[in-house]
Amino acid sequence: MLRHLQLAAFAPQRGPRFRGKRLQVSIAAVVQKTDNVLPCYVVVQNQIRPAIEQQTDPCEKTSGFKHALKWRWKDKEYACEGRHRSKRGAKNEAARQVLRYLIDEEASVLDPRQNGAIAQWAIGSISEDLDATLEVKDDESGSSLQQSHTCTWSCPQIEGEFVATGSARAATESRRNAFAALYQNLPPNLEEIYLQVKSESAANVDEAPQVRSNNRARYGEINAMHNTVIQKLNTKASWDFHQTSGGFECTLTWSFYDQSLADMQTITVSTVERSKIAAKATANQKMLILQGHLADIPADQQDAMDEIQQALKEQRVKDAHAKTMTLLEQAEPATWSFFLPHVFRAVLGEGDVASMHELLGNALRLSQESGMPIQLWESLLDEASFSVRHYFMASPALRQLGGASLADSFPRSLEKDYFRRFRHLLALERHGGLMHGIQQYELDPNALSGVPVVEVHQQEASQVVLTSPPGANFETMTEGHRELKPADLVLLVPSEAAEEVSSDEPAEMGNSTGWQHPEAWLACVTSLVGNPALEEEVKLHVRRISDFASDVKGPELDAKQPRISPITIGRQYRLYFLALETPMSRQLSALRNLTQVKLPVFSENFEGLKPTYVFSDSMREVILAEAEDARQLAEETCRGGLSPELALQHLERLAGQQPLVQSLTPSQRESVTRSLQQRLSLIQGPPGTGKTHVACAILAIWASIFGPLGERILAVADSNVAADNVYARLCKMGIPSVRVGQGKGNDYDLAAIRRQLQTATVVVATCIGSGTEILNTKVAGGSFQRVLVDECTQACEPAVLVALGRGCEQVVLIGDHAQLPATVLSKAASHEGLSTSLFERMASQNCVEPTILLEQRRMHSSIAEFPNRTFYGGRLENAADEAALTAIPGFPWPNPDCRVCFVDVAKGPSMLEGRRGFSAFNVAEAETLVDVLHSIVRAGYPEEQIVVLTAYLAQKQEIMRALRDRGLGRYLQNIAVDTIDGYQGMEQGLVLFSATRSNESRALGFLADNRRMNVMLTRAKQGLIVFGNADTLRLSEAAQSKWPDWLSWVEGKASALSADELAQRIQQHSSDTGSAASTTRMNIEELKKEDNEQPVADVSQRKGDASPTITATPVQARPTAWQQVYSEEYRAHYYWNTETNVTQWEQPTHFIPAS
Repeated sequence: MLRHLQLAAFAPQRGPRFRGKRLQVSIAAVVQKTDNVLPCYVVVQNQIRPAIEQQTDPCEKTSGFKHALKWRWKDKEYACEGRHRSKRGAKNEAARQVLRYLIDEEASVLDPRQNGAIAQWAIGSISEDLDATLEVKDDESGSSLQQSHTCTWSCPQIEGEFVATGSARAATESRRNAFAALYQNLPPNLEEIYLQVKSESAANVDEAPQVRSNNRARYGEINAMHNTVIQKLNTKASWDFHQTSGGFECTLTWSFYDQSLADMQTITVSTVERSKIAAKATANQKMLILQGHLADIPADQQDAMDEIQQALKEQRVKDAHAKTMTLLEQAEPATWSFFLPHVFRAVLGEGDVASMHELLGNALRLSQESGMPIQLWESLLDEASFSVRHYFMASPALRQLGGASLADSFPRSLEKDYFRRFRHLLALERHGGLMHGIQQYELDPNALSGVPVVEVHQQEASQVVLTSPPGANFETMTEGHRELKPADLVLLVPSEAAEEVSSDEPAEMGNSTGWQHPEAWLACVTSLVGNPALEEEVKLHVRRISDFASDVKGPELDAKQPRISPITIGRQYRLYFLALETPMSRQLSALRNLTQVKLPVFSENFEGLKPTYVFSDSMREVILAEAEDARQLAEETCRGGLSPELALQHLERLAGQQPLVQSLTPSQRESVTRSLQQRLSLIQGPPGTGKTHVACAILAIWASIFGPLGERILAVADSNVAADNVYARLCKMGIPSVRVGQGKGNDYDLAAIRRQLQTATVVVATCIGSGTEILNTKVAGGSFQRVLVDECTQACEPAVLVALGRGCEQVVLIGDHAQLPATVLSKAASHEGLSTSLFERMASQNCVEPTILLEQRRMHSSIAEFPNRTFYGGRLENAADEAALTAIPGFPWPNPDCRVCFVDVAKGPSMLEGRRGFSAFNVAEAETLVDVLHSIVRAGYPEEQIVVLTAYLAQKQEIMRALRDRGLGRYLQNIAVDTIDGYQGMEQGLVLFSATRSNESRALGFLADNRRMNVMLTRAKQGLIVFGNADTLRLSEAAQSKWPDWLSWVEGKASALSADELAQRIQQHSSDTGSAASTTRMNIEELKKEDNEQPVADVSQRKGDASPTITATPVQARPTAWQQVYSEEYRAHYYWNTETNVTQWEQPTHFIPAS
């Protein structure tokens, strides 16, 4: 009679028995093991789908917690309560009781022979403990109406393989049927073997750890290395297995073309190990050593590495750390890659700052002379940048690694220094991007609703295949608001963690997603296969890049039976999209190719003889050389460059054909002709001077000269908006062009783009988009000798390298380094220079002189006067049509000839700024600004031509609140309220700006940044009204601030008003024009007519204000007065109570986001 295998795979030999079959006793043993309860509970819950009520509360008489849990399904109901000293433990106990009840009352649900989901989970767990081999294959020969799967299982303790097949219409059910059949076929004596293995493991727990020859982690690494090598060297590999008395023999054969011998070569190696996995990995390692791709590590050092890996597997991180410190002294740095990154990851997972600094310090000291191998250094940078759970350790770790001495893997020190600097900066930025992604979920409750559930289908080393359990809405990953794509970074959190997220320790940024769960892990999407619309199973292939299995603390850890890997077949996770990895990977690839770093073949970053990015020697020198050398190279005439005379001839020729070229101003013509000559040209385009106009003129001339020769030109910009503008202008000019990438209104028809690439002369993309694989095809050519970069000052230097790595010989950089730089998510990376563009570096450090576009056609001359004098040396010429820039109605301009006005909102304590988290707001300025805005709109000025700007997100929220409270919420449909940073590159007729800062210390913060000030002052065409505190702006101790100069200028123009004077003038203006009601305060009936979003309002008295104000009541009363506000400094949302002025990071109970 078949003895049923214990489901738990961890259960003790003896345990409580329940009535019924022997199988029930085994299931009962499962729930005695704490680590198995919640994973099993989730699997059962997803199948029964009960209505669940649950609540966790503190115990009345003890310091622990109680978790009340009630299940309702069919006509049944079960309620229980679990108690424990932690919230997670309490829920675990309650879930255990549910499973015990189901063992007695719903035995078939937990019978692995009938429940494929339970069988899948159980077999996966057993295989992990017995080092068994489990393979699941799709039967590709099956019909489209019937899916079929085959499971193959073997383990070292039992001879032979066990195979079972399952089929069903749905792929998920087919796979589960195969697991149920496999469970039925497992050998009768497997239970005794398993219990014996577990008892031996428990008996040896207090002894010195025994090194296991078939260490799965090391085997996984070797297999990954081997697969990378054969792929990049175009080598065919085959494995042949034979079972012997000692285990399994694996024969590995390599077949490849030897260029030196001009003939095919075949090499064979053989190994014998206890299991197939061990035999295959050992053969792979032997072949790599034989071919010189891997160092032959001495046996004693290999044993030490195995001991370290075993310690990590058993969560003995401190022991692994101590052994690593010893091994670092003995082993060569070339072998450190096999153990140091793993230990470093574990130390980060433990949150052990002291051990981290000790580990890195020792490694940096010992590699000082020879230099740390590049592959190892990059691995450590990646581990630190992927540190999420203990995110506070990333910056100090990266800072310490930034001082490493690198191995001589570069042609010169120039390449090494450049690589070290930007590789370190990009690691900082990657970590900043991950934390920004987590914050979006933590602080936007609506984002959580679209998170899909996935389960582990297959796993080999770091490669994991995920599928969807039934009813999990997996389609959102392919058809949702933000579909997943290859190279996306995702966070996978165990499903059972969804209600365990409340931690006894407060989390600074919240933990509603469970992102700090010990068994959450990061992954990079490699591919997404399957179309749910065609009833195909969707499979998500990911590469694990981080896990937190070593970070297990508290009573849940059983010292005698260490926790297995959290990633087991059948386990379910919630999947969170965090960040795009494509931009980062393309920048890193371009950086490596520029600096010509030498990497081992097994490195995933090794690109072989056909690198993705190719830099011409001359362009490489321009980027890397010292200042004077770079300047000379930049100003030289490059291959294909024109002489001054010939450039002028082509300009005149095209002017007769293109009206755009004919309309160029003198400074624009000079910029175009110089760009046609030099290898690298800089064109500085102040606001309103026609940068895009000049860019398209240059592209048109290039296209007319080099297009007939079969050469194509690449035009890139930092943003999709700018790229779309260039593309639209080129199409209007009739120049054959193609837009590569997903711009506005672009459905990204790949087939259509391929067709257009065959005839297009100019390819338009973003900087990062220019690295797309479609440009690597034979049709696209992949090489662009001439590149134009618009918005260059808004792009990080590594992003521009992606475009220049297309074989560029001549480049034109267009931008304005007097305006705001690139947006960088990591504050540390920004401070260390990542926000400095290539344009700015060339202009300021390498002394490449830019040509400046001098004729501005955007602003009224009075608006342009101060920015011109202050930021551009008075060189700009006003070419705007001032007759068309009429005065803004509804505002009492103090000086009719000056379209700039300053409103001083600075009297009384109520005028001081407030703080919401780390952002400033000013109620008085917001109220005064709304008064002016309403007056102007009522006077007939178009709402679509107005923008309201501020430097602070809290003030943006305050202005929007003031509009809604006045019953003017409808204005937000047409009037943009934005930050200065978000509005760079755009323009509008009227700009209302709130400076916000009003404090006794006269601190300005980043408002003192002159580039931010320049952007603010130059967005308006017809009128600019600034609201602020004159004393704070004028008397600030910020050394570089231009606000005192601006106030002196505006007062000299007699264009300054106090808030009281403004109110009086608006009131007088209303009376003079016969207005039926005051524009500063409206009666309730008028508000009802003007804004149906606020139909009811109460008149209340604002503190410190003699006039009544309107506080509107929404249609549906909100349960709280909380608002969500964004902190610019921390790049995170926090919550502000509008009644008590209290701020906090955690989301308040019953919070409802504003509509």
